[in-house]
Amino acid sequence: MIRRLLAASVFVLVYLCAQIVDAAPIAITCPTSSGSGVTPIAPPCTFSSVLGLTPDLESGASSVTGTVAGATGVVTTNFGLNKLFLSGGSSGATSQWLDAFTMLGGSGQGTATFMWALSGMVTAPASCSGFQDPGVQGTYSSQVNGTFTALASFNTGCPAGPTSFGVSNSGSILVNFTYGVPFDLGLTLFVLNNAGGIADFSHTGQLTSVVIPVGASLVSASGTTYSTVSAVPEPASVTLTALGIAGIVARYRYRRRTAGSRIPSV
Repeated sequence: MIRRLLAASVFVLVYLCAQIVDAAPIAITCPTSSGSGVTPIAPPCTFSSVLGLTPDLESGASSVTGTVAGATGVVTTNFGLNKLFLSGGSSGATSQWLDAFTMLGGSGQGTATFMWALSGMVTAPASCSGFQDPGVQGTYSSQVNGTFTALASFNTGCPAGPTSFGVSNSGSILVNFTYGVPFDLGLTLFVLNNAGGIADFSHTGQLTSVVIPVGASLVSASGTTYSTVSAVPEPASVTLTALGIAGIVARYRYRRRTAGSRIPSV
């Protein structure tokens, strides 16, 4: 009976492990044009698109400019950087980069924090009542091992007259990693202009810095050197360390006093 239970337990463990492996995130790719079609490529990669134009931009810095029916768009994409300008007509633009990262200098698992910032200006047209969708809208999103997360969004709506407002957002992306095992991360800026508005993100969306464990180093498949900062110890850890040092000092002083009191008088 015991042997049967053990065998059944082993089977369940093997099955669960298999399910975990099957559920592991799948690395995503950047879409790029190849001939007459669009072919995805693995990271590291960049992608810039204006008004449906998708030139083959597989690595390194990339930029594209398009003008169609009164609409103009300019997109520049680097690893860690998204720049975009879109004006007039009804059009869209995308700036996307994806890199593969590996954390070195340790063992086991850890966490890294990728800091990001987005800054720009959007302007709605004088009237967009004839359009079903708002004047200017867009999103800034992250991609980590195939999982997309919206970081920031903006929407002018459809006002009665021209309306402009600034977009300024910042935040962080927490990534769990295993030392020596690559993981994919990237940022995508997408803007849709439905009624002749303006989206000016030439001020950029960018990865500002990466907070990594003390003693660790971060390398990227693209060869880009990202700004890294060593993590500051938790306040509780600092307190415990200080208490430990204080305890050692107190014990040392106590032993000195004890030793002094035992010296025989002459």
